[in-house]
Amino acid sequence: MHGLGCVRSGELRSVHWRRGGGGSQGVTAWPLIPILIQQTMEKKSAGTRVTPSSGNVFADLGLPDADELLVKAGLAHRIGVLIDGITQAEAGKRLGIDQPKVSRLLRGDLYGFSTEQLMRFLNDLGHDVVIDVRPSPKSRPRGKTTMRAA
Repeated sequence: MHGLGCVRSGELRSVHWRRGGGGSQGVTAWPLIPILIQQTMEKKSAGTRVTPSSGNVFADLGLPDADELLVKAGLAHRIGVLIDGITQAEAGKRLGIDQPKVSRLLRGDLYGFSTEQLMRFLNDLGHDVVIDVRPSPKSRPRGKTTMRAA
């Protein structure tokens, strides 16, 4: 079964991509979203109205705190990349959480994980987290929050 899921009670709780056959081979969808949007746009018929993405799927869905959700998703994705190749139990020991929480994190179910906690996990995995504050361009009076992995 292929797909993205799910939205619960108007709040995005988990977004993940499942490879065929089901099971627990969840892969976080954040790097796939631009590809999925492009593929969806290509499949639409000429009569279908398509709205281009703003670059933040959470904002596109109209969710509150969309910038924070996007940052958390980026941090969680980076954590998933860094712990690839070790067991969830071992990752849990390194991060100071139990295996079920590691499983939730890897599935993109970030409810209950704070941005600060995700940054601490990256520190625990031997990575620096740098926060860079700068003025927004004059063309955009309100600032935005983004996450970029080096």
